[in-house]
Amino acid sequence: MKKSVVKILSIRRIVWGIVVGISLLQLPISAKANNLGIIVNKTAVVFDMDRGGTQEFVINIKNTSEEESEINIKKTDYRVDDDNSVIVSQEMESFGVRNWLNTMEEKVLLSPGEEREIKFVVEVPENTSIGSHKGLVLFGVTTSNRENVRIAGQVGVHILINIHGENSKLGQINYFKAPWISGGNVEYLTEFQNIGDSHYIAIGKVVIHNIITNFKKTYEYEEHFIFPKKRLVFSYEEKIPSILGVYLVRVSFVDGDNNMYTSTRFMVGSFFPFFIFILAILWYTIKRMIKKYKKIQR
Repeated sequence: MKKSVVKILSIRRIVWGIVVGISLLQLPISAKANNLGIIVNKTAVVFDMDRGGTQEFVINIKNTSEEESEINIKKTDYRVDDDNSVIVSQEMESFGVRNWLNTMEEKVLLSPGEEREIKFVVEVPENTSIGSHKGLVLFGVTTSNRENVRIAGQVGVHILINIHGENSKLGQINYFKAPWISGGNVEYLTEFQNIGDSHYIAIGKVVIHNIITNFKKTYEYEEHFIFPKKRLVFSYEEKIPSILGVYLVRVSFVDGDNNMYTSTRFMVGSFFPFFIFILAILWYTIKRMIKKYKKIQR
């Protein structure tokens, strides 16, 4: 992925809407934007760059309310906790991009239904570190409704930049959990970790194979960005195909360097142990009857 062309990725849960008094949440951007009466056309801007490079990109914003709205445009950095959750930081982070972003417009006034194209320029310092860098462009809106009540809030768009170099996008599966016995819904939990120095999208799936009937079913985890040295727990819940089944369950993940990692375990339906018990009793009974019959024949 050695390109300096902007790549816009529409990935569920890649962006977190922000409202006044609430920290950055892992929610679809459209929900918060609709509540505030504004829509932005992308959830994240993602691209690769070289040290000292320059890149332009555009974000479209639209006023969907029936009132005139004042939009304030701000730039900020954020830090990522070990569990890949985001915390907005007003201080310059060592891997932030706030000071790299420039725009001619810091405030726009949009009429009802009006759409505006906001242009940005990224300028990467020559001495910056290779790997993952990140930030947010925040669109703060203030709207007056018919009752003259002021409504304020913010919507964020992620800016994710990988600086070229000896980048690593390796990963690992820390654990895979599924119950040994189940008779209802099964939750397949996998913690995957980015052990490299660049962000990437982790792609994972769970394949269950009934070794008795040869039935196979694949469940795909929701795709998600994982930041360097961070981990994320992926979850998928589905009803077990058969309570009589014996399953080989395999989870697999692909990291940013296209390496695949797998983990397996066995699972049985809740009725299977009872079924085996019944078969054992029948086998024992039949064996006793045959033995008794042979004794009579003598």
